[in-house]
Amino acid sequence: MALCWLSAILLLMYSFQRRFQLLNVSCKVVLNLNSSSKSDEVKRKFLQLINLRLCAQLRTIDEFNPGNYKMETQQMSSTMDSSAVPKSATHSSGSADQSVMSKRALKRQARAQKFKQSKKQKKDENSQTEREEVGFNLGAFDQTSYYFENGLRKVYPYHYVFATYAKGRWVGRTLKNVLENEFGFDEPGDVDKAFHQGKIHVNGVQASNDYVVKDCAYISHQIHRHENPVTDRSLEVLADTEEVVVINKPSSIPSHPCGRYRFNSVVFILGKEMGYSNLRNIYRLDRLTSGVLLMGKTAKATKKLEDQVVKRQVQKEYVCRVMGEFPSETVTVDQPLQALSNKLRLQVVSSTGKPSQTTFSRLSYNGRSSVVKCFPRTGRTHQIRVHLQFLGHPIINDVFYNSNAWGPNKGKGGVYEISSDIVCDTILKRHQKTQWDGGDNPLFFKKLKEMQQKQEVNDSQNNHQNKQCQNSESIQKQEDETQRKENDCTIPGRTGNIDHISSEAELNLHSASDKDCNDPHIVGCNDTNSSSTHLNVEDKEIEADDLNAKADSATSTAIDFSQEAKTRVGFDWTKWQVDESCDMCRKTTLDPKPRDLVMFLHALKYKGPDWEYQTEMPDWAHEDWQDEDQYILEEKS
Repeated sequence: MALCWLSAILLLMYSFQRRFQLLNVSCKVVLNLNSSSKSDEVKRKFLQLINLRLCAQLRTIDEFNPGNYKMETQQMSSTMDSSAVPKSATHSSGSADQSVMSKRALKRQARAQKFKQSKKQKKDENSQTEREEVGFNLGAFDQTSYYFENGLRKVYPYHYVFATYAKGRWVGRTLKNVLENEFGFDEPGDVDKAFHQGKIHVNGVQASNDYVVKDCAYISHQIHRHENPVTDRSLEVLADTEEVVVINKPSSIPSHPCGRYRFNSVVFILGKEMGYSNLRNIYRLDRLTSGVLLMGKTAKATKKLEDQVVKRQVQKEYVCRVMGEFPSETVTVDQPLQALSNKLRLQVVSSTGKPSQTTFSRLSYNGRSSVVKCFPRTGRTHQIRVHLQFLGHPIINDVFYNSNAWGPNKGKGGVYEISSDIVCDTILKRHQKTQWDGGDNPLFFKKLKEMQQKQEVNDSQNNHQNKQCQNSESIQKQEDETQRKENDCTIPGRTGNIDHISSEAELNLHSASDKDCNDPHIVGCNDTNSSSTHLNVEDKEIEADDLNAKADSATSTAIDFSQEAKTRVGFDWTKWQVDESCDMCRKTTLDPKPRDLVMFLHALKYKGPDWEYQTEMPDWAHEDWQDEDQYILEEKS
């Protein structure tokens, strides 16, 4: 027993001795390093090496080989005489060499690398089978066309696919839960209806609503897309250089595709009517905000301007019309802002929010409302609107922040008298686009019948052509057989025609992996027509938006379009296509009123280090403007 205790004590003493010797050598190396004339970078690398070696030795006390210890200490001392740190000490990325890492760290690193490679492999596999048919390209402009009526720009409905890779926070949740909480649907039952109609797919295969989302899953949703109308005002080009296009954006048109706006967005209008492609948003203006909007033509120019915005080298001036008499002196608001609803992008004043600062200066007051200049120092979402609400002078036609949904005082002073859930629900109901629903569409069944008859005619013609092809093949077979008999020549192993698989069916078969077909939550693996609609509305391939997927290195180019795309035409019955399974096709839409298409907030001027763009004052900002009654909102229950 005593011998065991003596051995343990000696072992412990030896361990402490090794640690002391290592610390002693390390201190000597550091002292010599400080007194040397090496550069700061070399010294820094030496210190990193010493720290790594020391930590590795202290963690691996079970290796008691004096020879190894002597060799390592000599190596540390000898490196002081070299002009640079040995390549084996650190990798090019700055990470420690594996020789100085503990076993646990090596295992952790191996697991991380394995996970990273597996994730990349899954993404590449999905990319090869699915992403070939999606992306923003010039062909997307031909999916549909515009028509103009009642002062509005409208879009004919068209088929479309929303597609995305699963995000990390979705993994482990059911697909139905993800769609209901992450995306906007008009009605609560729309998600179940989409699953029932086979419109939702995972990795190209129809999925059920209880499918559990996996990492790197490629999720797509097929819809018959109906877009909301926007103003028919043309986009005024303020500047067009080799690097940027600058426009005076009208109200009601979003800067980029979002929600129920795709062709009715600045990006698509510039592309379809003016020939620009691969434009990049440098910053965004809200859909109802008008004014100066810069869009980059090249990745280099976009990065340059984005850096100027982030570094706050860009001076921004806005003008707005607010409720009541705004103070005559300059007012600065530096209240932090925090998101209340990501779906509605609502913001509130909160001490835990992001720092925000806006300076306001009154220009005029007409007895009922004031015109105010705004100088935002930061660029938070809805910053100007929320800060004006905080001051008790919201924009007169702001549907979000000039609303009694916040309480009797409408959020003045950051005091919200109603719970956030009730506020969001109330504003969402008022924000629903179904307020433009005009009831059943009597022309739907007439158009549907016409399309079905046309489809029957096409099917009849195709069947007739197929029969002719079969007859010609039969005749050819007989001739070939006769020729074979005459020549007394046979082909061994051939016993009839070889069936050919159509390219479409082949594509569908390859789109689903064996792993996906074995998943009990994915249905329709062997049904190549599971995602087809009842009507062959369009012959074009459906594409999903990925505005920057193929544009990272491309330059904005001008394209020649037909004269029809540049002229303003009315509704054309022949271009209107309906989908039997689409609820929106069965309804008529009411045109929005002019006051629904504008908010009195305008980006007046943007000024950078070596550039400046400015527009004229909008009509509602003139001092003698007196039309508040047409635009002050009526509160609806």
